[in-house]
Amino acid sequence: MTTVLGHPSNSPTQHNVAANATTSPNPVMVKLQGVTKTYPNGSLGLFDLSLEVKRGDFLLITGPSGAGKSTLLKLLYGAERPSSGEVIVDDLNVGKLRGDRLSLLRRRIGVVFQDYKLIPTRTVSENIAFVLWAQGYTRKGNLDPDNSRQVLNILKKLNGMGATVIVTTHDEQLVQMSRQPVVQLREGRLYRGF
Repeated sequence: MTTVLGHPSNSPTQHNVAANATTSPNPVMVKLQGVTKTYPNGSLGLFDLSLEVKRGDFLLITGPSGAGKSTLLKLLYGAERPSSGEVIVDDLNVGKLRGDRLSLLRRRIGVVFQDYKLIPTRTVSENIAFVLWAQGYTRKGNLDPDNSRQVLNILKKLNGMGATVIVTTHDEQLVQMSRQPVVQLREGRLYRGF
């Protein structure tokens, strides 16, 4: 699963973003402080997680299935709320956003799901193009989702335009190819490097 946060400064949809969010001098795009997520059945998604991702960073988060990667990304776009701690994205406390304010934030966050969340009547390429289109990017360029190098190059290009990119994966080859900073989630806890 991939999350693309923010827009490049020349993005055509930037006018839809609140003025204070686009001109914020805060260099931190994502801040999780003491975040714990416990599900109603008692299972632990994340435990006391703290993380900062600066604007324009490209970060890979690795870990085995069930480590908390999807939970972390769901917290970033408000599909889940933390049981404790704070999730701040672009100076907004996501856990406190509701209705239109949450919808506005989600319009500035592109999420590309690894599986199961795709539009079934579209190809993977069309699904990725849809996310980019929703973020205000044009449809020029040929996306080849069967080639992870191509997808990685697209994400790096977006990052080069100013977008903050967070990728969760357990694909070691993708991690090696990326040559980007990596953190690891294991049993809901965050570890630097691996």
